[in-house]
Amino acid sequence: MGFFDKIKQGLTKTRQAMSSSLGGLFGGGDSGTTATNTTTTNNTSTTSQTSGVGSLLSGGLSSLLGGGGSSTGGLTDLLGGSWFSDVSGIGSTSTSPAYTSANSAGANYTALNRNVAAGSRAKYTKLLGNGKDTMTILVYMCGADLESKSAMATKDLQEMLAAKFGSSINLVVYTGGCASWRNNTISSQVNQIWQVVDGGLKCLVKDAGTGAMTNYETLASFIQYGAQNFKTSRYALILWDHGSGSVAGYGYDERNPRAGSMSLAGLNSAFKKGGLKFDFIGFDTCLMATLDTANALDGYARYLVASEELMPSSGTDYAGWLGALAQKPVMDGRELGTIICERYLHYCKQNEADDIATLSLLDMSKVSKLNTAYEAWGREALQAANANPRMFYTAYDRLANGVENYGQNYGPFYLQNDEIPWTNMLDLGALAQKMTFLKSAAAFNEALKDAIVCRVYGPYRQHGTG
Repeated sequence: MGFFDKIKQGLTKTRQAMSSSLGGLFGGGDSGTTATNTTTTNNTSTTSQTSGVGSLLSGGLSSLLGGGGSSTGGLTDLLGGSWFSDVSGIGSTSTSPAYTSANSAGANYTALNRNVAAGSRAKYTKLLGNGKDTMTILVYMCGADLESKSAMATKDLQEMLAAKFGSSINLVVYTGGCASWRNNTISSQVNQIWQVVDGGLKCLVKDAGTGAMTNYETLASFIQYGAQNFKTSRYALILWDHGSGSVAGYGYDERNPRAGSMSLAGLNSAFKKGGLKFDFIGFDTCLMATLDTANALDGYARYLVASEELMPSSGTDYAGWLGALAQKPVMDGRELGTIICERYLHYCKQNEADDIATLSLLDMSKVSKLNTAYEAWGREALQAANANPRMFYTAYDRLANGVENYGQNYGPFYLQNDEIPWTNMLDLGALAQKMTFLKSAAAFNEALKDAIVCRVYGPYRQHGTG
């Protein structure tokens, strides 16, 4: 039995002994059973496309604060709900951003951190210059009920068609996962592959089968198709659909509902089999900005763009950031990812949907150091909990309830009991700032600040850390 397994046993006994006073801390007084159905939590709210890096990190705190989870890692029982190996099974139309300057008063995002730490991983792609840079952007668009009920995917496709970019940029879209597409072009019977060319859609594969888009093999096949048919100097990937963070991962296929969501382990398998390394991977979904997500992508992306919170139906500003890339094809993933974040907030404001908006850009080369800091924080916290459980958990309860949380269920759309939060992830950076009695918490915050390149946020999400 490992160290963390022994600690978990001790924590379980402590929870049972203290359940009367700490029920609110452990999911309303239950015995640690999860309140989340992992095959349906990929469906988010009635008005929002799903995502989740301020849950960077949330790391999946549902086990501790959101109704349970039965992870086997003692560290995560205390701080992350379900540590990566437990939850995932891995290892055990403007072209220039219209936004307030980051140096101006009232700017709703952090300044771009251009520092590169010693020992950081080398970039996966090199900028060639002299007009030689080419890029393929793969968009994996699982329409789901977001499209069949509200035409959200069609609206984003229209934005892509409105973007002006030349032959140095390939925009390739895989469609499916929807019972009824709200346009006369995309098939509702089979998956297809399209390319955006000169303001129109060119069909590349009329029938790509009927496989579930939440099956990792389907995603892997699309990545392989992109690599084989578009030989460019660099690649990016956008995942479009619902998202459920560390708890249930990515996606909901309306045509194949029994397939469930694609777990983080599934995402990792898809990237491994796909064979590409990306300048950045972006989630146009809710709740995917978690440390667990970053670990699933580690080794396959240089940067991660994701939201810690629910995303509005407007999604990201495709016309804006694609137009910016067309104007400057030589920009790297760091600069482009920052523009995506900044344009997103501006776009949310335009659509009056910025209240709880968040989007962050994570430097994936810093994930290893972030993990080390997270583990150290967890060990110190567990020692404090074992030394004086009642004092520690009482203090922890107060602190945890005072930080931003993400992914609560705002209505009985998919859950019969709308009082139950279906992910309820917390911002670990904000929590670490409050846990001043642990030296390692400050070290974790420094590692987090170093990892987050850029973060944008709305007026009701000002206290997250990306």
